[in-house]
Amino acid sequence: MTWNNTVYLLIVGMAVATVFVACQNSGGGQNESEVDVFADHVRSTEAVEAMEAKKRFRLPDGFEIELFASEPQIGKPMNMAFDARGRLWVSQTTAYPFPAGPGKGKDRITILEDTDGDGRADVFTDVADTLNIPIGILPYRDGVISFSIPNIYYFPELRTQGTDSTKVLVGAFGYKDTHGMINGLTRGFDGWIYACHGFSNESDAKGTDGSRLVLSSGNTFRFQVDGSRLQQTTSGRVNPFGLAFDERGYLYSVDCHSSPLYQLITGGEYPHFGKMEGGIGYAPEMKPHDQEATALAGIAYYADDRFPEAYCNNFYVGDVVKSRIYRYAVDWCGSSPVGRQEDDFLTTDDPWFRPVDVQMGPDGALYVADFYNRIIGHYEVPLDHPGRDRERGRIWKITYKGPGVAAQGKESRTDWSSASIKELLQGLKRNNLKERMLITDRLADVIGSSPHNYGMWWHEQAMDADGDAAWRLHGINRMFSQAHALELADIDGDGIPDLITGKRYYAHNGHDPGAKEPAVLYWFESVVEGSGPSWIPHEIDNNSGVGLQVLAKDVNGDGLLDIVAANKKGVHYFERIH
Repeated sequence: MTWNNTVYLLIVGMAVATVFVACQNSGGGQNESEVDVFADHVRSTEAVEAMEAKKRFRLPDGFEIELFASEPQIGKPMNMAFDARGRLWVSQTTAYPFPAGPGKGKDRITILEDTDGDGRADVFTDVADTLNIPIGILPYRDGVISFSIPNIYYFPELRTQGTDSTKVLVGAFGYKDTHGMINGLTRGFDGWIYACHGFSNESDAKGTDGSRLVLSSGNTFRFQVDGSRLQQTTSGRVNPFGLAFDERGYLYSVDCHSSPLYQLITGGEYPHFGKMEGGIGYAPEMKPHDQEATALAGIAYYADDRFPEAYCNNFYVGDVVKSRIYRYAVDWCGSSPVGRQEDDFLTTDDPWFRPVDVQMGPDGALYVADFYNRIIGHYEVPLDHPGRDRERGRIWKITYKGPGVAAQGKESRTDWSSASIKELLQGLKRNNLKERMLITDRLADVIGSSPHNYGMWWHEQAMDADGDAAWRLHGINRMFSQAHALELADIDGDGIPDLITGKRYYAHNGHDPGAKEPAVLYWFESVVEGSGPSWIPHEIDNNSGVGLQVLAKDVNGDGLLDIVAANKKGVHYFERIH
């Protein structure tokens, strides 16, 4: 393989928005035949049982909807997330919209499992049941990271009797407005956790390392899984609720008031109350607000092959006022995505349907969290209105059973928590992006290097005599020291991710072992055979190295992965020639 190295000065022009000058947002159809029942802030109809509600849904031909879970096994769902075992974690509340007093929370996080494969949850495990309006949720290792007024916590799945290993990761966050709090916790391609900060609240939060983040109303931010290194990623929007990544690593979100679909560009400024557009760094909208209500929540990007082609690589967004799920296709203007609204994906004549979250599962289904309620408005209806329902909540599962898509057989593995490194690498050939991201998270947690000394290694997960997780250490290479950044990407196109890393130039003032050796950059070809992988080193360059990050992306759109690294030598762009 051949690489061209281009070095750029550490001056980055803010010209992102200009690519949209020639990009026009495409129009789209919307079925708008419903009547005034969806305009009532207090629904005039009565609640119906879950199986009756199922009959009232309308989907495109070939799609089917099934009830995955409902009351009384779950409360009113807020956010959902899948773990490496394929289990669905759900944050629920009965307290909303009023926060409980200190120590008086009764809300829950529950794990839902379908153990008999009939498409419906049959095992419900409460992980925490003393929470205070928990929203954002992300399973991590042997527990879950979740927001509960006023902090982001780590809750272990299993707790030793008489002890509490709950840990505050980030906080405290404002909660004077409980319909605009921390939500959409999503782990990115870089291993960081991304989150939305909602409307009206003022927060002065600190991480485990003392890093500080001051936020006002709608914003997004990120932090490390241990609660360190808080960073604001975008400014603005009104009340964002939900995040989703695509295959390119682009991050998208939905906002209740300003626009139904955004690509979030790091450092970008977005519309919000009291802020006019204009100026360098003001990021463009991806889809203007049209017939959607100003109450959008939850976003899923469908990246699998179990839907018809026209429905793949689309965004699915919930509207809790008009009681439906929208579908948006994407047109590309160069490297810039532009949203195009299609016909509504899911509608109903039951106005109590409130889709507050939408997630693509590792099984290729779409899951919908239904905050089933007579009232959803936070400002339009008094918070103490007696018509607010506190009992009913449903999780719906949407699959495609029609023609045009090959029948999907049962996968050989759906539990990646105990997979070997070989199985994890092979699993990255799966079509489902959610599944690949779960696998990548496992790999990111077991491959490491020394930032001060020589060496890279991987930890093979096994079980000890008591059935607990144990780890075997395997070396990868000791050719150079100070490998501060690692990237997994399929350089040679064989479906198995390779490892890209190198030596950081002049790290720690030259006091570490090997500090004055050449700043090399390598990719390590991963070969899976026998009991585990082997790694074949290929030098890319010996006068650049890595910094705190190294990225492998198709920068010039030729179908080949290029490499970008930045350090004290500058920004280096390695174009793959062949």
